[in-house]
Amino acid sequence: MNENISLGRIAGIHVGFNWSLLVIAALIAWSLATSFLPSTAPGHTSGAYWAAGVISALVFLASLLAHELAHSIVAMRRGVKVEGITLWLFGGVSRFSSDTNSPGTQALFTFVGPLTSLVLGVLFYVISIAAGGGAHPGLVAATLLWLGYINISLGVFNLVPAFPLDGGRLLQSLIWLRTGDRFRATRIAARIGMGFAYLLIAYGLATFVFAGSLIGGVWSVFLGWFLLSAARSEEAGGLIRQALSGISVREVMTPNPV
Repeated sequence: MNENISLGRIAGIHVGFNWSLLVIAALIAWSLATSFLPSTAPGHTSGAYWAAGVISALVFLASLLAHELAHSIVAMRRGVKVEGITLWLFGGVSRFSSDTNSPGTQALFTFVGPLTSLVLGVLFYVISIAAGGGAHPGLVAATLLWLGYINISLGVFNLVPAFPLDGGRLLQSLIWLRTGDRFRATRIAARIGMGFAYLLIAYGLATFVFAGSLIGGVWSVFLGWFLLSAARSEEAGGLIRQALSGISVREVMTPNPV
């Protein structure tokens, strides 16, 4: 995913985002201001709902960044070179310029991402209760409640064992540990990821046809298509790395190019 705007460096890691992130931020603010917050905490002005929606969207994006920073910081401390982080429509991507030779290390820096989201989710939820959350929460409590829910959902979804989600990479690490073959582990995890993507696409189509939910159905199909493409790309990349493993440039180059 290409980076359009740079945000500088955080903890020595370059951070930027793709323009598609602005789309998801706008959709989050709009849905909160016009639907979730008015129904959960009625009695406030439209301006108050929009202010809370915009702030919630920005805090959620910061939570996504914290998720990716957790991946990158732990990876750097384990000797993996990190090129940077790019935030985009489906969350964030930590770009590594070197691989780890240990399945344990890979599992460690993979797991801290979802763990960070789960911890943030629980923290927001606890604060929402302290701020008066309950059967009839106020606007602040409702906003914090949503932030808790969305972060916990993000953490749980990322733990689904489907490549290239974090759960899929954890599965790859486990298979790699059991078999000692990283390329075989990548292939198996990618195939499982493809299966999950097909199920997500089928669910989206069923939601659209039988439940009449256009937005929910299209979103599920789009997300499934993205996961399918990413899993195929990971499998192809693994096959290429396996084929070129141990081959030097000298062996494949033209000896005396013009």
